Amino acid sequence: MISFDEKEPESLCPKHGRGWARRGRPERHRATYTRRQGIRYLVGALDVHADYLRIRPRPRRNGNSTLAFIRQIRLAYPKQIRLYWIQDGLSSHWTPDIRAWAAVNNVELVPTPTYASFLNRIESTFGALDEFVCKNADYLDWDAFGYALADHVRHRNSPAERERRKIEAAKRRQRRAAKTTSELKLAA
Repeated sequence: MISFDEKEPESLCPKHGRGWARRGRPERHRATYTRRQGIRYLVGALDVHADYLRIRPRPRRNGNSTLAFIRQIRLAYPKQIRLYWIQDGLSSHWTPDIRAWAAVNNVELVPTPTYASFLNRIESTFGALDEFVCKNADYLDWDAFGYALADHVRHRNSPAERERRKIEAAKRRQRRAAKTTSELKLAA
């Protein structure tokens, strides 16, 4: 099960905000900037069961770019395994070329309900991506941005980090279970 979505356009302008940095005087951002290098759209795919994230910056948001990314992700899985590709209703995700390719390559396209993007599991990873890569940053070129993005994804997908997230999720489930059982006691 693959959860897919795109993040809003990113540009190389200085972004203020909180971020992880040493205490003391913050670095100053440039006051002016130009967009000589254009913008990029971040497309991402999250393997829901393996909790494995893949993100790529793309110069355009259209059907051909989306299809190229889907093909790239499909190569990571054997052909006999059916992939369920969860995505929103953006028109560039549902082109006839994408539908035809999915039918031939054992991929089922699954739409999220309208106005329910929160059901797409990859949405929560974009918040962390904003916090750790985009905020309080001033990248001079797309190579520097790509390096920071790859560094974040490498850390997120590391076995130690995935194990830490599993332990935290188990603790949250235990706290919720303890809370609900204490609330359901009968009064005598």
